[in-house]
Amino acid sequence: MLLIFLHSIEVLSPMEKALFKISSPLQKYLYGANIKLNDFMSGLKIKNTPGETELLKAQIRSLLVLNAQYKLFAEENKILKRELGFTREHKYELISARVIGVDSIKNSSLLVLEIENGKYSEKDIENDMPIIVEDGILAGKVASVKENRIYMLPISAPQSAVAAAILNKNYTIGVAEGELNLGIKMRMIPQSEKIKQGDIVVTSGLEKMMPKGLLLGTVSKLAQDPQAPFNIAYVTPLYNAKKLSDVLIIKKY
Repeated sequence: MLLIFLHSIEVLSPMEKALFKISSPLQKYLYGANIKLNDFMSGLKIKNTPGETELLKAQIRSLLVLNAQYKLFAEENKILKRELGFTREHKYELISARVIGVDSIKNSSLLVLEIENGKYSEKDIENDMPIIVEDGILAGKVASVKENRIYMLPISAPQSAVAAAILNKNYTIGVAEGELNLGIKMRMIPQSEKIKQGDIVVTSGLEKMMPKGLLLGTVSKLAQDPQAPFNIAYVTPLYNAKKLSDVLIIKKY
């Protein structure tokens, strides 16, 4: 508690800067080693080899992205096409970064990023910039940039909120909220909306700095909200935040 208090009044700021500079390489190594260990332990619980499992997961993610793009552009409704103007050919200005650890002082849900592209620096990063992996899969947003450190808020973190849309017949829109670092949920869905397991969820673009059509995940189940006459859609993200390594920050789109 004393360390947290001293940190809040910036008494430890010079010490923290020096400690971060010294420990950053070690933190990056330990974080990477932890990911590899988790992957190894997960591999022991299944029959497929780790390489085969990761290949299958990558293929599934790729198919979901293609499916989302097909639904976005094959829809005959012109209004829906205009609302979801995302294509594989869309040119983003991207900044490559690598996850080197977690924020162990203030918020353990936040990941610490390090820019890999020498063309950019932390001064080019702004809060709420989208952070993606692979081909248009949203992993999170930039939470803050402080003292040459970039903090990322994963989409499954409790404080996360993203304007989203379910690619069902009615194009149901809402806010995708992080749930205990495990998944995502969309509240305030009218009970008349027809949503089924497996429906694809993407960003709606109805918020600043966020392009339309970035893939969030798929609906895993639908439940009635016990506190309101609405339904809740539970969404399974395509990426586990604990296994994130290389990411891309969308600077412009």
